[in-house]
Amino acid sequence: AVKKDANAEGVAKRAAAELVSCPGLFQCDFFAAIGGLAGSKVHGLMAALVESDVAKLRAFCSGNKAFLSELGLNEEQCLEKVRLLALATMGAQNARRSISYKDIVSQLDISEGEVELWLIKAIGLKMLEGRMDQLHQVFNVQKTAYKTFGGDEWASLETKLGDIHEHVTGVQAKLTTRK
Repeated sequence: AVKKDANAEGVAKRAAAELVSCPGLFQCDFFAAIGGLAGSKVHGLMAALVESDVAKLRAFCSGNKAFLSELGLNEEQCLEKVRLLALATMGAQNARRSISYKDIVSQLDISEGEVELWLIKAIGLKMLEGRMDQLHQVFNVQKTAYKTFGGDEWASLETKLGDIHEHVTGVQAKLTTRK
């Protein structure tokens, strides 16, 4: 496992620093691989990012400024990344396929005036695709990128494909009966 490798923490630090500092990078698939580093600062940083928890990340950053500096990062960079990851998570988890601006304000810990700026940023980075509905104060999700793709995501994909199959089968059946 990762814990046994003498270079594991250094590699994990570089990976975390790259994830936070590169605007277009948001895949966190390596998080499971650093499970052996649980309790370390790098694991704490990655846990807050993967969980898309702004409050948890703020708490981590306030107590670990020297660690962030060692990685060449600052709290603002970390907050930007966790907010973008939170938007991606909201898009992926939202069964209604729309996200209210109020939910975005709450999850991202931002003001109402910042919602559309964050959505535009996420769209520009191809983390989300959709339409902003200013009248109803919602973002209608059309497509989202996943920060990790594991068992839960495969199960969700299986459900969605099953739904599509049912709809196509229903359409075929109706077309057959109309002939």
